[in-house]
Amino acid sequence: MLDFPTGVRARAGFVPPRRLRGLRLVADDLGWTWGAGAEVRGPALPLAMAVLGRPAAHPLLAGPGVALLASR
Repeated sequence: MLDFPTGVRARAGFVPPRRLRGLRLVADDLGWTWGAGAEVRGPALPLAMAVLGRPAAHPLLAGPGVALLASR
C-alpha cells in the first residue's frame, strides 16, 4: 500500500522525494517503515493520505515529523 507512493520497490515513487526527505514513516498497523529522520506514525491509510498531500489525515498521525510533512 505504501511502497508505491514512497518508491520502495521502484526507482522513483509517486511522491516527489523532497516531500519525504528527512522523515521516517511508520505504519503501526502494518509493521511497515520507510526512511530516516523525524517520525510520522499512524495507521497505513491516513499515513498514505498524508504522504499524497491530503491534510485531512494529519490529525490521525503522531510524531515530530507530522508538522514537517504538513508544511510541504
